[in-house]
Amino acid sequence: MQNHPSLCAAVALACAAVPWASPSRAADYPAQPIRLIVPFAPGGGTDMIARVVGKKLGERLGQPVIVDNRPGASGIIGAEAVARSAPDGYTLLMATTAISSNGSLYDTISYDLKKDFAPVSQLANAPAVLVVNPGLQASSLQDLIRYARERPGQVNYASYGVGTAPHLVAELFQQSSGVKLYHVPYKGGGPAVLATLSGETKLLFPSLVPVMNHIRNGKLRPLAVASAKRAPGLPDVPTFREAAVPVAASS
Repeated sequence: MQNHPSLCAAVALACAAVPWASPSRAADYPAQPIRLIVPFAPGGGTDMIARVVGKKLGERLGQPVIVDNRPGASGIIGAEAVARSAPDGYTLLMATTAISSNGSLYDTISYDLKKDFAPVSQLANAPAVLVVNPGLQASSLQDLIRYARERPGQVNYASYGVGTAPHLVAELFQQSSGVKLYHVPYKGGGPAVLATLSGETKLLFPSLVPVMNHIRNGKLRPLAVASAKRAPGLPDVPTFREAAVPVAASS
């Protein structure tokens, strides 16, 4: 899991948990339902992946995996709930890059990333994409930059909360392009996507997971992807490098 998201970084999703206490307990694991905490509201990419993985994991383990949404404070509320739980392997956390970046953005966090969690597996990796509401007068990234420069601080964008990947990517975009946007934080991908769909906010920097269908249906317009190469599902959408935004991209 990367320590900082950027225009050139994919959004990494990982499942983290404190391991069970003893080998004898591990032999009988799992003997009860497992709780998978998603630290964001329903409907976002993290939540969608958790539900797909949780269903398959439950089938394989023979115990139900219950997805428990605990949104708020850029994932801190959900992470704290897992950190306070018994270290028996029955409470898991769907962690995003926010779990590491929060330590640099908040004065007090009650969990210790290194001591309170043990990584289990990376579940998904998807590039960030800049999408806009079709009502916005911007058909390309350069259109958006010109539009926003003429209206400093007036064009708003949604994020999943302060310090989440969409927020940090947006901040890097502003620094790289010289525009000034207005930040509107939400409690997760679901509310942020809905706000952009409705026009309440004008743009968003999510991963491809929660917005791909909306792009295909024409409800959101993609302007650029944050990857070294074009996304296979969006062959006509340029990368930020191709669109001449001075931000390096990696594979």
